[in-house]
Amino acid sequence: MHGTDFSCMCLFTGDVVAMYPSIDLEDAFLCIRNFLTTSPLCDNVSANQILVALEIIMKRNCFRFGDTYWLQTDGTAMGTPPAPSFAMLYFGIFEIDLLQSFGSSLHYLRRYIDDQFGIWIHHPDPAVDRQRWDEFKECQGNFCTLNWDFSTLLKTVNFLDLTLTVEPFHINTKLYGKPLNLHLYIPPNSLPETSTRNNLLLSSILTSLQEATN
Repeated sequence: MHGTDFSCMCLFTGDVVAMYPSIDLEDAFLCIRNFLTTSPLCDNVSANQILVALEIIMKRNCFRFGDTYWLQTDGTAMGTPPAPSFAMLYFGIFEIDLLQSFGSSLHYLRRYIDDQFGIWIHHPDPAVDRQRWDEFKECQGNFCTLNWDFSTLLKTVNFLDLTLTVEPFHINTKLYGKPLNLHLYIPPNSLPETSTRNNLLLSSILTSLQEATN
């Protein structure tokens, strides 16, 4: 970020509501097929084989509920290994055009499956800036049938396990613990004796080594 004016910078997050079941499979297959067969990034990709495999997985996903079996007919095949990659590829193709359209305002945009983080550069004219921000959100909201929940433009946001804050000359990060985190581990400060902490760590290592050799 060398040369960036941090004073005009804000952060934002976005979250897709129920991403997997909301994806229109026919539109996703059309989008992915076009990308795999026309993009220079996919010159050595076996597009037809990938598409045939994806169609089998996405359209023939059977799952068990209690003592009954069901065929999933809508959305991404839940519980299958390719589901995250399928969803990320589908929306990632759309993001290529999104970045080009809003490049002057979007300094940075990254997404982990359905969680999005971005750095927004404010336009000098507040009216233009608000319009661009609304257009950016609307553009994503109009893609497919996905519903987005965006934060406002802020100097501090929580994204996954981090709290990020815009400072005068950099972006500061620190660990973030969600309020509903059950902390299913033993906090170090609950064991006042150093020897107790060391013994717990050592026993865990020895147990893992034993399991690995058996």
